[in-house]
Amino acid sequence: NKRILLFLLKENMLIMNESIVNLMLSTKYQKVNYISYFFPEVNGLLEPEEQAIYEEKYKNFIQKDQNNSELFEKLRHNGENESQICQLIRKDDVEEFAQYTSKEKIALTMQIEQSIFETNPLFLKKSPTLIEYSTFYGSIKITKYLFSKGVELTPSLWIYATHSRKIEIMHFLEENHVKPDVQDFMNESLKCHHFEITNNFLRSKKLKDVDYYPQSIKFHNYEYFPNDLNDEDDAFYLLCQYDYYPFVELLL
Repeated sequence: NKRILLFLLKENMLIMNESIVNLMLSTKYQKVNYISYFFPEVNGLLEPEEQAIYEEKYKNFIQKDQNNSELFEKLRHNGENESQICQLIRKDDVEEFAQYTSKEKIALTMQIEQSIFETNPLFLKKSPTLIEYSTFYGSIKITKYLFSKGVELTPSLWIYATHSRKIEIMHFLEENHVKPDVQDFMNESLKCHHFEITNNFLRSKKLKDVDYYPQSIKFHNYEYFPNDLNDEDDAFYLLCQYDYYPFVELLL
């Protein structure tokens, strides 16, 4: 997690060195802009050719704000996409959003460009569409606006909806007959520990075929553990797999 690493570096609990830099230069971390995000810390630890490339990127960004590096630091701590369209979505400013997309001739089905400041794992794995981003942030006005303009509502939006923690978004999807992949949705909800979302879903759906207690164990979500671990055939195996030493000891 970029922000946790940044905190540790700022508190001098972690010292940037060549081994960490080499890890950040691997394909996995280059794809999600670790070197650019941590350039002030890795500056001087890169090979000359790489140093020149990333230094130019950093200087170009700083110069956009009249050599003000404070903005760079603020955006790193925020850990969110800094683009204008993303800011409008997060504020759920539908009027300005409509004006901006019209003026800039932005396709409402577009995917949002990656930002070096983005830290959310969901957005690091895949660049979201505008409606996925608005659903994630619970921006119901913009979500409805995009739908009214013909943007398709897909089952994947349920995954983004659970992050919003807004029941209104879920009701909007239900009203428009968007069916979730129930198992995937429950997995994401349990992983996020968003109890209000999980409980609402449990009350409203028939979940005979959904096995959600293994995911509660995997994600340490104690709220949905079985009442008696001895009643579940694979509970002991799962507790071993996910590192619950005290529980394993108790069962033995």
